[in-house]
Amino acid sequence: MTSSVSVLRKWTLSGLIALLAATLGLLPAVSASAVGNLDQQATGTSTRWYYIMNNVSLAQDFTAGVSGTLDRFTIDGFAFSNPSAALTANIYAVDGSGFPTGSSLASASVAQTAIPTTVTTIVFDFGTPATVTAGTQYSVVLSTTGSGEYHFENATSVPAGAKGVKPGAGNVGWQNYIDSGVTPNQTSFRFATYVSPTTSPSPSATSSSVSPNLANTGLDSAGITQVGLMAAGLLFAGILGLISAKSRSRQRQ
Repeated sequence: MTSSVSVLRKWTLSGLIALLAATLGLLPAVSASAVGNLDQQATGTSTRWYYIMNNVSLAQDFTAGVSGTLDRFTIDGFAFSNPSAALTANIYAVDGSGFPTGSSLASASVAQTAIPTTVTTIVFDFGTPATVTAGTQYSVVLSTTGSGEYHFENATSVPAGAKGVKPGAGNVGWQNYIDSGVTPNQTSFRFATYVSPTTSPSPSATSSSVSPNLANTGLDSAGITQVGLMAAGLLFAGILGLISAKSRSRQRQ
């Protein structure tokens, strides 16, 4: 009898472990640094570049396409003349002219050593994201201190509500960055914004109401929760069964 109980205990434990492993295999992996969905983007083959230096900033306006938290901003550019300080991006609300105003909504920096001297996509991840509202315009101000420069590529395909902004006369205030040498004349840089929506998009012919992370599991979040609870319950019941079987075995010895 002791041998039978031992075999039963062995197979029961193995089965429960296999069940738990299979259940956990259904659960999607969670990224250590989740990033929102691509929202706004300006692209195209660059025909010229624009630069910033100590106390001379540039700004990129954009209009949010969805409401949520903006956790990443990217811009194409490169370092020039050995910058001695990091490149910083601050998100601001804008005034009636589309110029940055008020206090920074979010801030992030990229070390000068991380930005090469050839064109690359510079990524700003905001530890505390900015809350944005669909249809509202915002501005990302790019700045640095110290010596050296950072250059940014212009875009030729620009979303509505996006534009480049530069300092006003005498480095006071702001003005639209108009450049007759590019098309469109209203300059915009090659940038992208990423937003985590506050609400899920409505189902459509080209989208699914199931979370993208769960798309390959065949289960939605509620189904995964139910399976996980079932597996935990079975595991707990199995442990109680093993304890009971072990107790009965000792009584019969």
